[in-house]
Amino acid sequence: MNSRERVLTSLRHKQPDRLPVAYNGAEGVLAEKIHDHYQVPGELALWLKLGVDFWPINVNKYTMNWQINDRSNVLAKVSTVSEIEEFFAKNRPEYDYRKMFAEQQNPHADKFRQINGGSLFAYGWAMWGFERILEDFYLNPELVEAILEGLLNEHLELLENVLSRFNAHDSERKIDMVFLSDDMGTQEDLIFSPDIYRRFLKPRLSKLASIAHKYGAVAALHSCGSVHKLIPDLIDTGIDILNPVQTSAKGMEPERLKREFGSELTFWGGVDTQTVFSRGTPDHVREEVRKLKNVMGEDGGYFCSPTHVLTAEVPLENVIAFFEEAFVEPKE
Repeated sequence: MNSRERVLTSLRHKQPDRLPVAYNGAEGVLAEKIHDHYQVPGELALWLKLGVDFWPINVNKYTMNWQINDRSNVLAKVSTVSEIEEFFAKNRPEYDYRKMFAEQQNPHADKFRQINGGSLFAYGWAMWGFERILEDFYLNPELVEAILEGLLNEHLELLENVLSRFNAHDSERKIDMVFLSDDMGTQEDLIFSPDIYRRFLKPRLSKLASIAHKYGAVAALHSCGSVHKLIPDLIDTGIDILNPVQTSAKGMEPERLKREFGSELTFWGGVDTQTVFSRGTPDHVREEVRKLKNVMGEDGGYFCSPTHVLTAEVPLENVIAFFEEAFVEPKE
């Protein structure tokens, strides 16, 4: 199987030749050690050399007038719906879709190709303030609705433009996955109640998942922490893949997740960066990868990956052990 075939097989909850492998990168000093060890110049060169099954298309590379970093606290002094709507009307992101399509239509068509579909809650609190948005879910819900609606419309416009170009006619140019990101969990529980998710986020995330499905792509959602309580809602939302499966968080035990939701959801991640990579030995890393393969990888529906970017204190030997074990094909 090539990478794309391998991932599609796993998504259909069938057993591929080996489990798909993903990688999130590493922090500065560790990244240098990894690249030196494998004798590659950078992150994507490492993905290609090792055979990582995914390929990111960086849409922000083609932004002509805007970056999310420019929006931190930009709504801090805003107090009305009309001001929020005016901000979004005057600050629409613009992308060079023609250049994006020309440069990205052919490279690595054998990989499972993904784009970042954006964020609602995380971008919203970056613009509004974290404590403020949590308070205003209750005190000023119309303001939160206006912020999330503005972000939703931006994301939908981007996805419609990109997916209609790449996916409408030629499968060799296809975007296979829309990667959404909205951290909603802590180590112990959700950041907000399921009712808040259902009112403010679920209908909007459903629209983002739907536009991915419209063009034959799948929708992945990244949320760190304990999100077990939300998983039935995420499935109902139309999410196909849950990342990063933070197994050190409450309620996120691999056996439980696979048993309760493994027939409806694909899991991506699980090799914990907080504990296994940072505090374990190479043998510990190998053991954890084998466990996840056996538990979560049974009958497909699992992508093997660290739960997050590897931090600087992770030993290089643990990273090497992960790659060596992750790419092992199952015995006949």
